[in-house]
Amino acid sequence: MEIGGGNALEPRYTKYYVIPNGAGWSECEWKPLSEVVGDYIQRGFQDAYKEARKGDIANQVLVAQMFFSGYGTPKNEYKV
Repeated sequence: MEIGGGNALEPRYTKYYVIPNGAGWSECEWKPLSEVVGDYIQRGFQDAYKEARKGDIANQVLVAQMFFSGYGTPKNEYKV
């Protein structure tokens, strides 16, 4: 499997570890870096959205900005 691209500073893949049930590092698979980052961003949106629904003002502002820019969720200016 090819791990890096033509430039050493721009690897195409990174390790993505899955931790089932908090038991430790049990499985390792290769995923494109953009997919790993996208998953992380979406989880960040979901966490912020959950706290915003509970009334956290800082997260309400953050979620509005995320909806407006399409960061971590599909862009939706009407939900802002």
